Amino acid sequence: LGVLSAALATQPATALGFLLGSCLLAVAYNVTLFQALATLSTVGTAILGNVKIVLLLFLSALFLGELRTWSTAQLVGFALT
Repeated sequence: LGVLSAALATQPATALGFLLGSCLLAVAYNVTLFQALATLSTVGTAILGNVKIVLLLFLSALFLGELRTWSTAQLVGFALT
């Protein structure tokens, strides 16, 4: 909360932009999830959840530069998931 207060005090437009952007992404995610639940079976929804986790791990590791520091065991676990 302290970081948000400081950001709002020093850069209000940027902080509000990030808040609004994250809110819009959350709404889009919830609508997409609702549509997926209405369309897919229980198994399909579970598979989609696993794919989401793998993509989040890979993209965060790629964009944050952590992929180079992954051990062999982490890479194998990622591939098996």
